[in-house]
Amino acid sequence: DVRYNCTMIDLHDRSVIASITDRHITSDLEIRTLDKALASQKSISPDLILPICNLVIFDRFNLNA
Repeated sequence: DVRYNCTMIDLHDRSVIASITDRHITSDLEIRTLDKALASQKSISPDLILPICNLVIFDRFNLNA
């Protein structure tokens, strides 16, 4: 069973802000992870969000390995 993980990190200290794993690698997975990341922050300036898609790291791994 293959799973895909989308993780958003803080570029300042490299801490994980949000992470979601799903069976499908879709834009919905990225959007849900971004929503979770934004909801986890008390206050965030729109200037601090970088609109660069490759900052979202998709990692494929096999859970049965």
